[in-house]
Amino acid sequence: MSEPTIEEIIHQVNNRTINVSTLLELYRSRIRTESGQNLLLCRAFVKRLIDEDEVLTALDLLVNYCLKLHPHDLRLRYYETLAHHRARSFSNAQKGIDKLLAEVEANLKVEADVLCLKGRLIKDKLHSETSPDERRFLAEEALAFYERARQLNETEFATINVATLACVAGETTMSKKYAQAAIDLVTPELPSLSDGNDPYWLHATLGEAQLLLGDKAAAAVSYRRAVQLAAHSLGNIVSMRGNVALLVGQVDGVEEILPIFNTGPVVIFSGHMVDKPDRAKPRFPDDESYVAVVRQAIATKLEELHPVIGYCQGACGSDLIFAEEMLKRDAEVHLVLPFDKDDFYITSVDYGFAERSHWRKRFDAVYARSIHHYATEELYLGDDALFAFANEFKSGLAISHAGRLGADPVALVVQGSHPQILKGGTADFLARWVGEETPRKHERIDFDSIAASLGPVAAGAATSATQVVAAQTVRKADVRRKMKTMLFADVKGFSKLAEEDAPQFFVQFLEGVSSLLNEQDGPELSNTWGDGLFMVFGSAVDAAGFSLRLLDRMGQITWDSMGRDLKPGLRIALHAGPVFEKRDPVRGSLNVFGRHVNRAARIEPITEPNCVYATEQVAALLALEPNSAFVCEYVGQKELPKNDGVIGLYQITRSSAGMPSR
Repeated sequence: MSEPTIEEIIHQVNNRTINVSTLLELYRSRIRTESGQNLLLCRAFVKRLIDEDEVLTALDLLVNYCLKLHPHDLRLRYYETLAHHRARSFSNAQKGIDKLLAEVEANLKVEADVLCLKGRLIKDKLHSETSPDERRFLAEEALAFYERARQLNETEFATINVATLACVAGETTMSKKYAQAAIDLVTPELPSLSDGNDPYWLHATLGEAQLLLGDKAAAAVSYRRAVQLAAHSLGNIVSMRGNVALLVGQVDGVEEILPIFNTGPVVIFSGHMVDKPDRAKPRFPDDESYVAVVRQAIATKLEELHPVIGYCQGACGSDLIFAEEMLKRDAEVHLVLPFDKDDFYITSVDYGFAERSHWRKRFDAVYARSIHHYATEELYLGDDALFAFANEFKSGLAISHAGRLGADPVALVVQGSHPQILKGGTADFLARWVGEETPRKHERIDFDSIAASLGPVAAGAATSATQVVAAQTVRKADVRRKMKTMLFADVKGFSKLAEEDAPQFFVQFLEGVSSLLNEQDGPELSNTWGDGLFMVFGSAVDAAGFSLRLLDRMGQITWDSMGRDLKPGLRIALHAGPVFEKRDPVRGSLNVFGRHVNRAARIEPITEPNCVYATEQVAALLALEPNSAFVCEYVGQKELPKNDGVIGLYQITRSSAGMPSR
């Protein structure tokens, strides 16, 4: 059978019923190798990924493949900027749009799209602005870009944005004029479309225009059709909702329209596993009647919640049932594994018993259809703390994902009434999720009621430990690991300083570091060598706060009293994970070691000067903090030195809530 042509692959990519992640894995080699023919293929994949809110995957595809093959393609660079915007990486989006604005004058269609995206970046600021005067100023500023775009290319998109922003700016007559113009542009296109090729954005444009003209009932009909057509494009639904939300307080009836765009929550799941074959006192026997009742309870709860995204670890029993039910609903599933997959099979899937192989098969089926994250990739070694770390990692990922969608993160657990709180277990997860200061939303399925409805466990449902021995077991270690956040930093350009500059630099740099060490959230351990720093923190929050204060302190130092232009750039890298902590016999004090220390060290050389880069683990832990003082913007997949693979990195900056007072 011959290989499909580029046109045939693009046709598959544009078919929304086919999973785009599956297609990407199938045709990734074509994207890599057919540099002379695959520009349209790159564009199609990236656009589909952005539409379906797979923006991090889109950015990785762009940076690692598409833009390497087609570095000057304006459409791909536009998609890169759009993906940064959808990922809420606003500073990177701003940099990208400013570069594009300077280059696109020869391509009117791309220029119009770039002008619209520039307007959108300004429009985003309206959502958090409360001052009427400032809102009007921002609306007018964004309006100017959309008007310029419309002059270049009179599209429905530019026209409806002119209408909406004119309304926000208080230009009612202008708003109604362009709302009607948008309807006039859209209406002739609708009858020519078939059900299989019915763009959601035409109906969304029609609904927005009808809303601006005061026809709330017609707008509701148009928006419902738009949401129906964009069902698999969560990013587009979120974008529609954002446009309508701008009109709250400006147009009557907007509050009644907004529920149309409710995408459902992002669910973070945890629940009881099926009993091990050697469990003495049965709780959740590997019995089809138990599995069926748990499945029905989960399915009923999902029918109530209507979730769009689900996160779980994928253990046998409740987790896998949840994942299977989510996939039945055509929802997106993320598996978050705590450690090496082979060890996870033995600890949490089939327990190493041949008679539980059916759970491994179910796990593999779910794994093949889900998105995967590893809290750590090392062996379990008997450390239950890795399960607890995976729960925090899972929760942070889900909170971040919900934030991008404007959805609620909700925990769902299958749990008995009086559970034993084991580190990394369901009760431990729920206690950490709910918290004390700012309780988070959660739903609970009462496992005791399920067990009571089925009556006593039948004889033979649990097997004596003396009768069955696991075929596979996991390795154990005598030393337990602890969760720490590591900081590595150095000064780019230090080795090029003149000999006479080195003493002054060295003293000022280390004095700046020293002045921060005794603060309340300083490091537990610190070491220096030349311009290099290594520090260990008990929490990601402490590490991030220290890093940004260190950058501030570097910026306050006058490096050269003779007026020369010396501007060393500090690079700071953060990573969180399990490390061994032991007394160093040479130094006579505690030290940490392990693969995760090495991982942090590998990131520092690829960090941009005067920036803090962090791994996905750190970004997730920071997202767990209520009213976080930090913003984590996705930088992309980066190659690590010494052939240590690739890793997704985030740039850490302060949020407006975390800005230092003047």
